[in-house]
Amino acid sequence: MIKKLSFFLLLLFFQIGLSAQTLLDKPVRFSVKDTPISEALLALSEQVDINITFSSHFFSKQEKVTLTETQKPLRVVLEKILTHSNIGFKLSHGGIILFKKSTPRMTLSGYLTDATTGERLVGAHLLELRSMEGGTSNAYGFYSQNFKQGKVKIRVSYLGYKTKILEFHLTNSKKLNIGLEPSLTLKEIIVIAKTDSSIIQQGSEITLPLSQLPLLPTMGGEPDIMRYIQLLPGVQSGADGFGGLHVRGGNSDQNLILFDDVPIYNPSHTFGLFSIFNPDIIKSVKFYKGGFPARYDSRISSVLDIRTREGNSQQFSGEFSVSTLTTRGLIEIPLNRGKGGILIAARQTHLNFWLAPLSKKLKTKETLDGEKSNGETKYLFADFNAKAHYSLNKKNKIYLSFYKGKDDFSDKTMRKSENDPVISFSQKSNYALKWGNKITSLRWNHLFNDKIFANTTATYSQFQYASEYNSEAQFSTFGFNLEAFRAKELYSSTISDFSIRTDIDYFYNHKNQFRFGANAIRRNFSPGVLETNFVGIELDSLPRFAENNLSKTIKTNEFNLYVEDIFQRNNWTLHAGFRLGIFSQNKKTILLPQPRLSASYRFNDFVNANMTLARTTQFLHLLTKSDSGLPKDLWLPTSTNTSPQSAWQITGKLSGRLGKNTQWSAEGFWKKMDNLYQITPSEADASNPHKKIQINGENWEDFVERGYGNASGIEVSLEQQKGKWTGWLSYTFSKTMRNFDGKTTPFLFDSRHGISVSSIFQLHKNIDCSVSWLFQSGRPFSPSGFSIEDLPPSIIDLAKTSSLSSSQFRLPAYHRLDAGLNFHFGKKRWKHLFNIGIYNAYNRQNVFFAYLSNPSLPEDKREIKAVYSLPVLPSLSYSVKW
Repeated sequence: MIKKLSFFLLLLFFQIGLSAQTLLDKPVRFSVKDTPISEALLALSEQVDINITFSSHFFSKQEKVTLTETQKPLRVVLEKILTHSNIGFKLSHGGIILFKKSTPRMTLSGYLTDATTGERLVGAHLLELRSMEGGTSNAYGFYSQNFKQGKVKIRVSYLGYKTKILEFHLTNSKKLNIGLEPSLTLKEIIVIAKTDSSIIQQGSEITLPLSQLPLLPTMGGEPDIMRYIQLLPGVQSGADGFGGLHVRGGNSDQNLILFDDVPIYNPSHTFGLFSIFNPDIIKSVKFYKGGFPARYDSRISSVLDIRTREGNSQQFSGEFSVSTLTTRGLIEIPLNRGKGGILIAARQTHLNFWLAPLSKKLKTKETLDGEKSNGETKYLFADFNAKAHYSLNKKNKIYLSFYKGKDDFSDKTMRKSENDPVISFSQKSNYALKWGNKITSLRWNHLFNDKIFANTTATYSQFQYASEYNSEAQFSTFGFNLEAFRAKELYSSTISDFSIRTDIDYFYNHKNQFRFGANAIRRNFSPGVLETNFVGIELDSLPRFAENNLSKTIKTNEFNLYVEDIFQRNNWTLHAGFRLGIFSQNKKTILLPQPRLSASYRFNDFVNANMTLARTTQFLHLLTKSDSGLPKDLWLPTSTNTSPQSAWQITGKLSGRLGKNTQWSAEGFWKKMDNLYQITPSEADASNPHKKIQINGENWEDFVERGYGNASGIEVSLEQQKGKWTGWLSYTFSKTMRNFDGKTTPFLFDSRHGISVSSIFQLHKNIDCSVSWLFQSGRPFSPSGFSIEDLPPSIIDLAKTSSLSSSQFRLPAYHRLDAGLNFHFGKKRWKHLFNIGIYNAYNRQNVFFAYLSNPSLPEDKREIKAVYSLPVLPSLSYSVKW
């Protein structure tokens, strides 16, 4: 009986399966033309008299089908109707049910490049418009994204380039290199803070569009990326850029400035008026004021990541520019039919052409009583860049780059009086100042597969600084020597490092991107300071100066490991990272963990929120004797008796859009800095009648004191991104305090209020004008922290000076208006730009430096002298590209 029942059930199941199979194999004659898929399915259901069940949300009215089938199985007809959808079907209770498949994801990867030159684009945006998933290309133009299999619509965009839309069916993982055409319009935003939730957010990252750089007002007709960074909220400097870059209350040495992954220890020419970065070779600039990713190391305040052009690999090209202050040129040479290229660029100032004769004229004087004086001031700076790249094959590419720059300043003054029988004198002084950077890097890009990209870099960086001031005088009366003095001040500092690092990008899936890597750094420090002052009767009898043991070399080792995860889900983006810094010198080893966290949430199309928390450290200290803002640099490492600088920073930001073309943001920050050091000469040296201070690599710890600092503030900005008028308005309120020796005082660059306005107006398709206005409330002034000896004599000779109130605790506010007018002309092959500019248009007398002219008098009788910065300066410039 049981056997008969089992046989009956088996026969029943077989008949049901056979019936279902026969149903899907039933021949069908069916035809539709340009019909929505949902309507085609209903028509098929009626024709074959079978219920076909599906959700109305499966298909849009725009999805249509055209099909003609004769005597084909129902299964085949359904498969063809649903070919380009993610919908499957199955039999159920005598009908057919449609369901959504679990769509596999395919990897789309490749390089985003300039279609004209072959240059790889850094940080270009790639977005799938249906799913709103996407990301950016990495530092070498490589991208890798996971999209659902099927029809995709990709938008590729980059600042200064035409947006490209690509539509295709992604059936398998594929490699796709995409070239973008340069845009000649002014529709791109001047400064963009990334707030699109589809784009990876990295704390306070700001991207500067270099296509707008030549259009904004310039100083002397020379575009400069550092000058525009100084216009950003949260960034401060001295008058006209003197004194370096100070971000959210930090020191100038707390900025990590990378030039093609190579650290730059001093980025300035002309004491800060210009930077070492030739504008013609810069490809991309990213700036982080806080919350920077874990892959960045060795600084606690900010990161400036500058990438240079690779060189045109498609055709020979070049550029030439001449302005009021500089001349620069560039050539690009392709190699082996597009497999590589060479870029060579050079720049030099011709400031000395008018500075030398002007200074000689001002210094040459003769008074009625027989006093004579003469002298001369000279200055020049120059840069040289070279870069080569070559693709070995589809997975390997190498780069070799070199930079060398120098500044050379000298000043000579002689004064004598011989006709006065009562008293006569002879005095001479020489001031020489030289500094410069030298860097080299060798990089290797390797693509393991469509998800893993690696870059290995070996770098060498050297910064040398030397200043020397010599002064001597002999005073006589009635032919007898009365008094003589000889003084010398010598600053010498060299820092060099050799580094090797590997960084790996792992594009795991559409939700997670991992970055991890390691580096090793060997640094050499050679610091030296010598200050002497001898007084006597006979100049020839005064001792000369011994510079023994002035430059003792200090060697250190540093190792860093890091990992990052960029996680995206719905409206959330989480960027978590961890860095471990290891420092070694002699027998001292320090391990410092550094967590980094950034979380972003997109409420809607008009409001985004971002918060960051970061701990940062650095094993470097920059000591400067003077508050003058002049570059008296003394680089030193963490040592046995000193600790690494460290900081905690928290930021919170709201940002969004007002309409289609206007973006707003409001960001608050709080920062605590520990283990800050400054030079404090010992009392023993100060009491020496023959003052002598000699600092070198062995005794420098005896001349420093440790302190800490706090900074907080809020930054608000409004940006107009598109149209004939583009620009931004920003306001910053911040407060920065420092504590040394138990005394809390405002930081030297504690400017509480800052406003910047910058705009470009397109007057005609070939003519545009630009204006910018900068305001900073007065910086603190401490009479005890300034001395006329901190200044080169030529500054007093050439600059305008006046007296300030002796009770003044802050310098007058700094503000300046600049304007420019640009004319574009030329055909496609030859492009010309002519610029007329004016710097400090209303000739504001901004204080560059203040000092006590008579420090030996009682405090209530002392006079404070102010040295004013640059007056109104018109400029002309012309550039041509081919």
